[in-house]
Amino acid sequence: MFPTMEEEEVEEEDKEEEEAGPSICRVLTGEDFHHLTGNKTALVYLMQLKTLANKKVDSVCKVKGCGEGIDISIKHVGSAVYLKWV
Repeated sequence: MFPTMEEEEVEEEDKEEEEAGPSICRVLTGEDFHHLTGNKTALVYLMQLKTLANKKVDSVCKVKGCGEGIDISIKHVGSAVYLKWV
């Protein structure tokens, strides 16, 4: 049998909730707007972003005798975003 319109709507809502990934912030209430206003938008090239996402970056410096934690420095220049692991 074919599903009713109500069943299809429920299935679509369930799929939307499941597809949102762990780093996706949803703005559902007025209290959630800080996710939008406290963040910066950046234009990126998809291939470079995918390449960066596939890189393994250690959380601790590997220089002999250092061992300090590594952080990401972010610099905006025009529409470009520069990330530097320091």
